[in-house]
Amino acid sequence: MCSEICLTKSSVFPPSRIDTPASGVRSLYLIKFQDEPIIKIGTSGDVADRIRSFGVLFDLAESYVVESDNDAFINALEKTLHAMFQANRVTPARPLPNGNTELFEASVIDQVISKIPEIANLFPAVGWNLRKGITDIYPQDELSSDFVNLAQTIRSAIKL
Repeated sequence: MCSEICLTKSSVFPPSRIDTPASGVRSLYLIKFQDEPIIKIGTSGDVADRIRSFGVLFDLAESYVVESDNDAFINALEKTLHAMFQANRVTPARPLPNGNTELFEASVIDQVISKIPEIANLFPAVGWNLRKGITDIYPQDELSSDFVNLAQTIRSAIKL
């Protein structure tokens, strides 16, 4: 399932499909904006639903997800990465409806990815899975349909 990168410490945590999250599975996502040199680093129990909530297009082939059944690990991973890359925070041309404090320069994505196993080593008993290429979350035509529906809702709200 991993197109280029897939790291797993599976002695505790078996990899699963993030489009059908198992109960208790929490994810850290690194999603790359399609139209701006920005990545978003955040957490969710349902990555697909979270991505849909932003109302922008992402390059899911160049995005990553880290899964674990340990909330403390995922939360610590997110907070640590946010702190480590504080100097690389950015504001998008069009702010998101929420989560704008989790946006970083896309140029640091390789550095962010390289830090994940280092941080994970601080949690030796925790199983986790990292993979690149999360296009299986939902088909692009469904994503396009979501945006058409959003555009229609906005037009109706402002009566265009």
